[in-house]
Amino acid sequence: MVLREGLRLVELRENEDVARLAALRDAVNVRWADIAAGRYVDVSDRDLDDYLHQLGTWA
Repeated sequence: MVLREGLRLVELRENEDVARLAALRDAVNVRWADIAAGRYVDVSDRDLDDYLHQLGTWA
């Protein structure tokens, strides 16, 4: 009984990992499409801190 429950938990975790990986892949594909369509902001190293601060105030 304990072994069966352990196997069930392993399968559950594997299924959750597969679902998380699929969601991550979907999110990455959306962002790549944004980049391909020109929907991004190019920020120089010098301006990065200011840009990130602005993002924080917009959120």
